[in-house]
Amino acid sequence: MHFGAWLAWLQVCALFIYWAEGSTVSERRSMAIEQFTGTAYTDETMQTVLYEERHLVMHNDRGEPSHSMVLYTRPTEGPKVFANLRSDFTRGRNVSIYEFHDYALQWKEGIKYEDGRYVMYRGEGELPLEKKELSMDASNLFAGEGWHYFLLDRLDMLAQKAKKPSPFTLHLCFPAHLANYPFILKREWLKGSLLRISLSFKSFLISFFAPKIFVTYDIDQKKLLSFTGPSNVYDEKGKLQTVHIVYNKEKEGAVACKAS
Repeated sequence: MHFGAWLAWLQVCALFIYWAEGSTVSERRSMAIEQFTGTAYTDETMQTVLYEERHLVMHNDRGEPSHSMVLYTRPTEGPKVFANLRSDFTRGRNVSIYEFHDYALQWKEGIKYEDGRYVMYRGEGELPLEKKELSMDASNLFAGEGWHYFLLDRLDMLAQKAKKPSPFTLHLCFPAHLANYPFILKREWLKGSLLRISLSFKSFLISFFAPKIFVTYDIDQKKLLSFTGPSNVYDEKGKLQTVHIVYNKEKEGAVACKAS
């Protein structure tokens, strides 16, 4: 077996083990793992690759995502994984329980559920984690990949041709800052089945300095095609970087796994 294929299979098995720990026997009997990749470039000219992402998404028997894992590699380091993102959607997709861990920078951040409450946390190296309870009062509150699934469920509404939807507000959590901020979501353009959406800070002062987020979806396939904006992966100096990520079609399709 080719080393790359062997490594991919190990990654699938690792995700299965991670998922199975928190699932019931009936849930483990049948599962589908969606696989796709993302390539992060320095900009939309796509001349320089910064890193690559391998996405594995577990779907329950209703076709809804229950867990996911993203493995990050750099083309200069071969198959070595320098960071990963693990998400658990079983308590809800809007505010997912997740952890992003950058091994290279010894940095981790995420959302956990403990003692009946959601908690944002961040930490570097061996230092104790900094924590802050997440206020659930804000409407349209999202953490982790929650906002992406929110948009997926509403692509048809956002793509209305008769009337362009009015911009509306989403509150996004940033555990790295132990804060959440309001963003304005706006439809930029609609070309055939392609839909371009922007998210920008609601605060004029912050938006003047902070980069916007742009995402492009294929409405017919219900698929994210690209992301342009600030990355959760910092550069080698630990500084925020803006990237353009192109998501590739599933090369191997969904993998059906059976467990007794």
